[in-house]
Amino acid sequence: MTDMQTKSGFLARLRGFARAREGVAAVEFAMIAPFMIALWLGSVELAQGVTINRKVAHASSALADLVTQQANLTEAEIEDIFDATEAILMPYSVSNMSVVMSGIQIDSDGNPSIVWSRARNGSPDRVGGSGGVPTGLRIPDTFLVTAVVSYDFTPSTSRVISGTITLDDRFFLRPRRSREITVSP
Repeated sequence: MTDMQTKSGFLARLRGFARAREGVAAVEFAMIAPFMIALWLGSVELAQGVTINRKVAHASSALADLVTQQANLTEAEIEDIFDATEAILMPYSVSNMSVVMSGIQIDSDGNPSIVWSRARNGSPDRVGGSGGVPTGLRIPDTFLVTAVVSYDFTPSTSRVISGTITLDDRFFLRPRRSREITVSP
């Protein structure tokens, strides 16, 4: 076999390979499959995070709403309210969730001061602290209840979104049935 025959045979096979279309779809799929899988996993994680964030916002709103319907709360009623707040996050685990509710007295000068605070799976606010009340809510001689729900969200697959993201919401409401809300044992 001469060099010319070897070259022409090689070129013929190369031209035949260039014309062949069998398996192109499989090769293209193999090239884009990792991207498609990552996109799908990311959308699943994002949807789960958005759902939990919505539940956190609903839980803080419900917590403040339940507290402000009372003039006086007992420790047992507070535990029941915490249980109801946790039920909102079902079917997601509540071991990653912390709940804090505080009663805030605003004095005649518009200065807020926490008078009581209770928490589950976290630390209560410091009595005497300001409670982070926005300026627009600092109406002199009033009372506010703040409810804070925090959730440490860790994506289920952790392939696309890694680490833990803290989702939290703070809600302020005024008492409905009294000028202030007290807590008794």
